[in-house]
Amino acid sequence: GGSNAPLVILLDDGWSAAASWDIRIKTADELIAKADNDRRGVALVALSEPARDITLMPAGAARVALRQIVPKPYSIDRVDTLGAVDRFLKATGEAEIAWLSDGVDTGRGVEFVEGLGKTIGERKLTLFEAGAPAALALAAAENAAAKMTVKVLRTGGGVAAGVVRAIDAKGSPI
Repeated sequence: GGSNAPLVILLDDGWSAAASWDIRIKTADELIAKADNDRRGVALVALSEPARDITLMPAGAARVALRQIVPKPYSIDRVDTLGAVDRFLKATGEAEIAWLSDGVDTGRGVEFVEGLGKTIGERKLTLFEAGAPAALALAAAENAAAKMTVKVLRTGGGVAAGVVRAIDAKGSPI
């Protein structure tokens, strides 16, 4: 690559990231290896730690630091990290950003995406939903005599197919 702009990796590391954690770490590892080849610095941003200052490190050090991040057993609020990202980017100037998302909106997803867009400005952003299947949630159950209808909510777009297995409170199939 002609550019040696540093790589900033934003990493979702709340409870919802745990299921696909290995895939996400592998993706981050590959990104760091690529940055290493281009002799670019790397900044790792665990989105659960908004108070932590973001620092640029050599790719080798970033790889070690990556192994020390583990998913937290709670929901994270990505919005809280925007201030630190903003300060870092203002100080750094040119940078490329990769967001390794778990694809789950913990309540202020739109706000984070809009805030991130403003913060990043013209810089390049790549979003990885880390090869992980999008999370699903069930909503608006309508229980009629002959059938039950539910809406399946998911973060990804496009058409999806699948099978729903439902059990009642006693564990019997519905």
